[in-house]
Amino acid sequence: MNICKATSHPEAAPAPATAVQALQQQLTGQLGQEIHLGDWYRVDQNCIERFAHVTGDNQWIHVDVERARRESPFRGTVAQGFLILSLLPTLRALDKESACSYPDARLVVNCGLNEVSFLHPVKADSQIRTRTRLLELVANKRSLDIIEENRVEIQGSEKCACIAQTRVRVYL
Repeated sequence: MNICKATSHPEAAPAPATAVQALQQQLTGQLGQEIHLGDWYRVDQNCIERFAHVTGDNQWIHVDVERARRESPFRGTVAQGFLILSLLPTLRALDKESACSYPDARLVVNCGLNEVSFLHPVKADSQIRTRTRLLELVANKRSLDIIEENRVEIQGSEKCACIAQTRVRVYL
C-alpha cells in the first residue's frame, strides 16, 4: 500500500521523459500487487436518489422504496451501476493519494475505463470499498498511464459488486 514519504526536490526538475521513466521504474515492482484498500463508504437511499435526480435514472428499482420492497427480487432498492462507477475516484482515494504517490506530477487525470463488469447489486444502506491492483504501466512522452483493477466489495457479502479497470494518466 502507498504511504507518503518525504522526497527531496532537486533545484531543476528532470525532463518529462526522464521523470516518466523514473516513475515507471518506481512502480514496476508493484505490478500485479494490491496497492490500495479503500475505506468503507455507505451508499444510502439519499445518495441513490440524488444520483437518479442528476442522471435521470429514476427506475423504480432505485427510487421507489415501497415498490422495490414488494416487487424487487432484492427486497429493496439498489444503487445504479453508474453510481458505483462514479464513486470509484472517491473509493480509490485518488485525490488524497495522488500527492503522495506522484509528488512530481503536474496533473493526474482519469482517462476512462477499459473493462467493467457489474456482478452483484448494491442494496441501499450497504457499505462498499475498493481493492485496487496495479495491472499495467504505459509510458508516453510526457505522461505515464496507470491501469488498475478496482474490485468493489460489499461489506458482509462474499460477492463482488463490480470489477472495473481504470486508466489514470500522470503528467510529469
